[in-house]
Amino acid sequence: MRVYLHSRTWFIYFVMVIVILMTFWHPVVLLISLESGLIWWKILKRRLTMGHILGAAALLGFLTVINPIISANGATILFYLNGRAYTAEALVYGFLFASVMVCALLWSVILSEVMTTDRWLCVCGRRFSRTGLVLTMVFRFFPLFSKQWRKIREGQEALAGGAPVGWKETFLLTKRELLCMLTWSLEHGFVTADAMLARGYGSARRTYFNREKYGAGSALIALVLIGAFAAVITAAVLGGMESQIYPYVQIHMDGTVDILGFTAYFMLCHLPMISYKVLREERRMRS
Repeated sequence: MRVYLHSRTWFIYFVMVIVILMTFWHPVVLLISLESGLIWWKILKRRLTMGHILGAAALLGFLTVINPIISANGATILFYLNGRAYTAEALVYGFLFASVMVCALLWSVILSEVMTTDRWLCVCGRRFSRTGLVLTMVFRFFPLFSKQWRKIREGQEALAGGAPVGWKETFLLTKRELLCMLTWSLEHGFVTADAMLARGYGSARRTYFNREKYGAGSALIALVLIGAFAAVITAAVLGGMESQIYPYVQIHMDGTVDILGFTAYFMLCHLPMISYKVLREERRMRS
């Protein structure tokens, strides 16, 4: 079954997933978010390198260990560090916070891959055309910035006869690269502004073109996603999906309400994946 989802459906989907992820710090919610994010990572044909794993592990370890040093809340004292209590509750809170950060970064990458510039323009539409234009220009600027930085670094290393050795040479090389990038950014901004003026931007009311149409399949999936989101919120209101850290760690993981909330969130995260064939075709056509 191949269902082409409308850009507004994709936007609603990512907003609901990220809102639930950032609101409910429950271990099951985090596991579902991580599992579905890794599936999306595979669907989008991105490689999970050792650098990604080590970076996520470093972030988890750092935030988990550093939080009890900053916050001494909690009733279970493990030991004292410089006269300050190091509690187990603060340790758990740091781990959950780091897990939410890792999952949020993962879903942000997925969002940037799926929500292309044409999708953002479609979401903003006629009413927010300026906002859509700014978003598309910002998203376009990041890959251009990184590509230009690599070119400048290769040129500087070629002029210096190789990669820098020592922190002093690295600092001087980075300073020259930064100055070159600032100059390029200002020049690129002026060129873009002149090109937009030459094309008549801002001189009159512009027409709006959108080739996407809200089909029955996209509308049906949007309704199901909204229903799943409503089920998660209902389960939370009824007392499910609760996790209490202070003063003692209490994770609520039983009952019909919890099962309803977790099932609805699982369906919310995985349902739009039925259109992965269309996504892969679009990526192949753009490549």
